Amino acid sequence: MVRLGRFALLALLTVGYYALFYYAAVSTAHPQLSVLLALVPVVVISVLLVWGSPYRYRMLGLGALAIAALWLLLGKRIVENYMWFYLFQHAGINAGLAIFFGITLFGQNTPLITRFAAIVHEELTPGQIRYTRKVTAAWTLFFLATALVSVALFLFAPIEAWAFFANVLYLPLTILMFAAEYLV
Repeated sequence: MVRLGRFALLALLTVGYYALFYYAAVSTAHPQLSVLLALVPVVVISVLLVWGSPYRYRMLGLGALAIAALWLLLGKRIVENYMWFYLFQHAGINAGLAIFFGITLFGQNTPLITRFAAIVHEELTPGQIRYTRKVTAAWTLFFLATALVSVALFLFAPIEAWAFFANVLYLPLTILMFAAEYLV
């Protein structure tokens, strides 16, 4: 029951964040809120990455100082161009994931999904290895296409179209990709 409650809370927070993210992207009423929302994932990921380090407090302090210095030096410019944070965040994460998955498809590397499957199954058949390689390629293409569509919409469509894609369609498309893979 506790596990279900945690999952429900995480789902609610995710949907709430995306709703606020969408509002901030299409509304120019609160640019400071938009900048804060754009920075939340970067800060959370940074904290999670350094938390296990014995130097975590120093690193967190340096990070806070860096954010404060950037704000003091570039605060007005950041607020005026806050939509670029959203683009860099959305397209950047997807491009990074495409690279992370795709790099494992070259040379003597083991495809990423094959690595995951090897954790679950003691021994993989040649068919499973071929399948997991194709799934890794499919996820690579999904993330790459998402990044490219995000950049194209941001640059060439109304900002509302980009915000709808990045904040409303992205999560269902990702879930659909998981569902399609599961069905296959």
